[in-house]
Amino acid sequence: MKDVLTALACLISVSVLGQDCEFNTINIEVVGADAEIGWNITQDNGWSVVSGELGTYPNICLEDGCYSFNMYDANGNGWNETTITISYSLTNEIIFSGTLEEGNVASLTILIGDTVECQTFSYDGNDDGCVNVDDILGLLVEYGQCLDVEDLDVEDEVFISCGDYINHEGYNYSTVLIGGECWFSENCRYLPVVSSSSASSENSPYFYVYGYEGTDAPAAMATENYDTYGVLYNWPAVMTEAICPSGWHIPSDGEFTQLTDFLGGANIAGEQMKSTSGWNNNGNGSNSSGFDGRPGGYAESGGFGGSGNNGYWWSSSASGSSSAWNRDLSSNHNVVSRVFNFRSYGFSARCVRD
Repeated sequence: MKDVLTALACLISVSVLGQDCEFNTINIEVVGADAEIGWNITQDNGWSVVSGELGTYPNICLEDGCYSFNMYDANGNGWNETTITISYSLTNEIIFSGTLEEGNVASLTILIGDTVECQTFSYDGNDDGCVNVDDILGLLVEYGQCLDVEDLDVEDEVFISCGDYINHEGYNYSTVLIGGECWFSENCRYLPVVSSSSASSENSPYFYVYGYEGTDAPAAMATENYDTYGVLYNWPAVMTEAICPSGWHIPSDGEFTQLTDFLGGANIAGEQMKSTSGWNNNGNGSNSSGFDGRPGGYAESGGFGGSGNNGYWWSSSASGSSSAWNRDLSSNHNVVSRVFNFRSYGFSARCVRD
């Protein structure tokens, strides 16, 4: 992973750090003791414009706009009092200054220039269901005030920094930035109806909860497997529009490849994507990516299987007329397998931001 972060640092080019900047020049200083720390600045479309590691980066040239500043700790053991200072080069005016005391991923929105306005959010690094806000849903509050995510109106289209929670269908999903893309860091839970494993189709949508053989959706949602693994979907179900919030979608086969490439390639990425517990035979991972992949198993006509041993996630990409591509994590190895399966199978699903 260190090699990946080093490669990211090399993305900084003369066009970004050049002296003949027609826009704004900023300085970034990241001070700490953990050499595994990396960061990048992304546009609102998720594309990275500059990235680096510990150290001082002067005269970064950026147009006016709203950007996301994202930090990662590659080895997953958390940073120790890492301090970030972002300032304008010419005036030394501080844009942001703060210390990250715990966690291994963080994201905040920064406003560069004075010709645009943007709502600014920062994830506080804790799983307490709380975001720190400057201006949200039209409510002016003191920067740093904690607003409970349950107060966020999902119908209002506002930009939430990756790492914040997003509410969909009454549930607050955690999110994580991986390789410039914002992902759900837990499985989808959308469950309009539920079926037993004996019901299947390659063309009509079916929804399952591992081990539940009834048809009562509230009862299925009360089970431990729903709480731990979310919902299993056949491919027609995973392609239904309501499964992801507005502005999010089921990842394509290519987006899954982009994720595993960022984590060093499919042959090793599984260790970083697997959760730290729940996998059989001590096949757990480090979850250093924040993906938190859990072994939710599968559903097929005739029963459920694989829980504890495998996790499967559908992509939105078809493979022929009756199959589609998916990714598979296993307790037996750290490879992320790219395979295609019949669309009738019930697999887990994730959403990624548009």
